[in-house]
Amino acid sequence: MNKNRRIRLICLLLTVTLCMSALAPALAAGLDYTMAYKLFRQLASGSGFSGTLEVGLSANGNAPGEAVITAKPFVIDWDYIYVCPTNETLPQHRLDAALMDGETTVTEAHLQLLDGVLAAHSPLLGEEWMQVSVEELLKPVAGGEDTFSAQAMPDLQSLLEASGMPSLIKLALPMLFRVQGFADEAQRERLQAIVEKMSLRMDLWIEGYRQNAELGRLEDGSAIITVTYQVSPANIKAQASQLVLDLLSDEAARQSLAEFVDENTAALLLNPEYQPYYFAAIEALPLSGDLTLSRTMDMRGDTVALHLSLPFYDAEGGPITLRYDRERGEGDLPDTNTLTMESGNRTAELSYLTYRSMTDVTVYQGTFTMSDRSVESFAVAPEGQEKPLPDVAFTLRRQTAQTREEGDWNVYTDNWQLQLEPNPNGEAPDAFLPIQVQADSRFTSKTPKTSSTKVEIAVKVSGEERPQVIDLTFTGETRRQWQPEELPPERTDVLTLTGEDLEALLANLVLEGAQVLAFFEQSTVEPTPALQEAAGEEMPEAADPEAVPQEIPEE
Repeated sequence: MNKNRRIRLICLLLTVTLCMSALAPALAAGLDYTMAYKLFRQLASGSGFSGTLEVGLSANGNAPGEAVITAKPFVIDWDYIYVCPTNETLPQHRLDAALMDGETTVTEAHLQLLDGVLAAHSPLLGEEWMQVSVEELLKPVAGGEDTFSAQAMPDLQSLLEASGMPSLIKLALPMLFRVQGFADEAQRERLQAIVEKMSLRMDLWIEGYRQNAELGRLEDGSAIITVTYQVSPANIKAQASQLVLDLLSDEAARQSLAEFVDENTAALLLNPEYQPYYFAAIEALPLSGDLTLSRTMDMRGDTVALHLSLPFYDAEGGPITLRYDRERGEGDLPDTNTLTMESGNRTAELSYLTYRSMTDVTVYQGTFTMSDRSVESFAVAPEGQEKPLPDVAFTLRRQTAQTREEGDWNVYTDNWQLQLEPNPNGEAPDAFLPIQVQADSRFTSKTPKTSSTKVEIAVKVSGEERPQVIDLTFTGETRRQWQPEELPPERTDVLTLTGEDLEALLANLVLEGAQVLAFFEQSTVEPTPALQEAAGEEMPEAADPEAVPQEIPEE
């Protein structure tokens, strides 16, 4: 690996590390031991899982328009297992799924992820197993000697072109998932200790850049103090380098962090020999202006208002400013949180309130706006010209409960409800039909840690004005470990397929896919007369009693 590649790699890993340090307090604070957590722990320990997914389509009789209706739900049976690594074997993920028609298999698919290679087999793909290297998929398309992303990491330029977040999240999620779902209590305590030490150092550091402190009063006459800070890019980079130096010099901290990543990532991310490359990468961070921070507190030390602004430079969009603002609500009103990203003529803003009750109910209510000042408004944009995206209003409600039922059954329920609709105060209040997503989950298991954990999840996608209703039901439970069947050594590499190979693959896909499509067509019926009448369409009179079936025929 040449010097430039190392610098870019370390820069990316450093960004992930800083993101982890910001998110880790919430994750490391400790999760309640729920049955959902128990299920994740069993999967991480190598337990298998067998489940069934059912998809049903129905009609909303109160809404005009057409809807597809299933005579019976589409059923997909699947088995999943994570095979834990040993001294002789590598970790493996295996998924086997089958689309069922009663006791008959319509089609099936098998997936395996082992040593960075994704393998797949299905009648839709032919008789042979197909495989592709995940690293190869992440390589840049053509051109140049630099194949840094062959390290299974996205290219730094791609990271910046995506404004940083998508690629960063894709990298951070595996680590966050491991912290939240698979880390044991001792691991989370060790991580919490690291975070607290870093947070204390950051608090002491930021105090050195205090600009002023002003006294004031709220409308009710109570005293407040507003403190502002301003830090230059050079000082931010100096502190980031110091944090890296402190972290890589702490053997215990490095060992604790290594528990949350694989061996190869730990060798890159936590290698003290890479300190010079870290420092070079930090120096190359695209910060284009000072970090400004303003915090207003009352006499009890509670935050009344918080404002943060950080400019940086994006390789594609140019200068970008990230802002976070939080205002405390008056009386019993909740805080208002606003996250804004501005780049040239484009602005994306997320603003929301958070309500919490004593009954484990949390409600997030707000709006999301993405505007482009270079595009005409909805009201004046000519036909065919690109229009701005509509403002979206959302309400997200979550309620959890943990109970104990007869027979030593521990039950954990987690219910979510999301409502999306055009912002009535926005520029396009009728841009799309409101949509509602309801997700209800129930996890049950007996007290012993080795007891199987069952899960039932029901998801419903609907809307008062939407004719189509979609219902998904997922049920399953953990089970004893098993050893997946070994794959044949002869497998076809997707990246080496010739034109003739692709033609044969397409022909097989059309042939096998036609049978699957025929199954779906036979399992659905036409829109109901009530819906067509509601849409203003008259149903033709039947010539004989058999012209309009009175009931859905059995398969």
